[in-house]
Amino acid sequence: MDKLLNDALETHEAGDIKSAIDKYEAYLAHSPDSAEGYRLLGLAQYQEKDFLQAASSLSRALTLNQQDGRIYSSLGIVMRAQGNLDLAEKHFLKAIELDPQRPDSHNNLGIVYHQNQDFKKAEKSFKKALELKPQSCPILVNLGHLYRDHQFFDLAIEAYRQTVGLEPDNPRHLINLAHVYMENSQLDLAIKTYEKALKVDPENATVLHMINALKGTQTAHPPQEYVQELFDYYADNFDASLNALGYDAPERIAKMLENFPQIDLKNKTVIDLGCGTGACALKLKHTGAKFYGVDLSPRMVSIALQSGIYEEVIIADAITALSALSEAVDMIIGADFLIYVGACEELFKLAEHKLKKGGLFMLTAEEDPNETHGYKLQHSGRFSHTPAYMAHLAEQFGFKIIAADQFPLRKQGKQMLPGKLYLYQRL
Repeated sequence: MDKLLNDALETHEAGDIKSAIDKYEAYLAHSPDSAEGYRLLGLAQYQEKDFLQAASSLSRALTLNQQDGRIYSSLGIVMRAQGNLDLAEKHFLKAIELDPQRPDSHNNLGIVYHQNQDFKKAEKSFKKALELKPQSCPILVNLGHLYRDHQFFDLAIEAYRQTVGLEPDNPRHLINLAHVYMENSQLDLAIKTYEKALKVDPENATVLHMINALKGTQTAHPPQEYVQELFDYYADNFDASLNALGYDAPERIAKMLENFPQIDLKNKTVIDLGCGTGACALKLKHTGAKFYGVDLSPRMVSIALQSGIYEEVIIADAITALSALSEAVDMIIGADFLIYVGACEELFKLAEHKLKKGGLFMLTAEEDPNETHGYKLQHSGRFSHTPAYMAHLAEQFGFKIIAADQFPLRKQGKQMLPGKLYLYQRL
């Protein structure tokens, strides 16, 4: 029987996950009391994103062996993927109790604390993991992400620089370092570091986009790869990151709509562009609308689906998603979405065609006080849009602005960026 298990494990390690699952199940049919078999099956099911089956297999492993810290650690990973952070923390703590010398348990516990916005506990866990496994790039990256998200930029730079020193040919480490230089307003160092990454990976769309942004080269749209990569990075800690940035656009959207009691969204179809984890839809849940989410990031979509607020969430860009609509809808929302669009003509043209007469189009826009016309690619890699441009789009594509509120959009460095919330109605 060990031969069957070893064969399944070899298949698993070779990357053929589906075949490995079949082989683990065949092995367990003959050895139903193998905790290790169920543990490995659960890990493979997790990799296939079958979280319910993974949890079931790992729970079965736990009933067979309650002294193996690896099982608790694996269950913690699955619980975290399902958004159950309290249970994930409990499993990781038990794994550490059983085997306090396993660095991955401390690292995973740190990730949970990071997601729960507990900076001190997260930092302590990552440092303990590094103590047990010095010079581990994955742990250093997680520590750098923690510092970056909490705007301890010097500490983030230190962590990321260590990863570059350990793996100098890994463009991801250079990009992390360049990003934090940019966020810390060290623009010359950011450009130099992005250029180093470009030498390693000449076709990297994110790097090319950021070099354009920092050098002032204007473009009409960001590459989709950049947007997807950015939000895949933020997905696990998205809400915590936005809270740290003072971001409250979903609350402002809900409050603006409350000023129009005649707007009844019950059973109405609402398209949420760039839906992220579902924050905006959750703030509007009380309206009784039917929400459909759209996002480029597969990891964001996975989290949004767990919220249970959406009828459906698809991985797509806004233009593709709106073009595919077979029926007119009642409302389209894009909270902190235009900053990753640039030129908006095609978006507004589609919105005009896909909204019912009298339908609503709600958007937030970042503003640049020094810009008076159109849109601009900022050093951050995001786009700003002027009030004049937003008003012109309404006139050009058959909308009227029925409300517009200026507000602090989010923190960048030590400053709050100005933004504006627009409520359009299709004529």
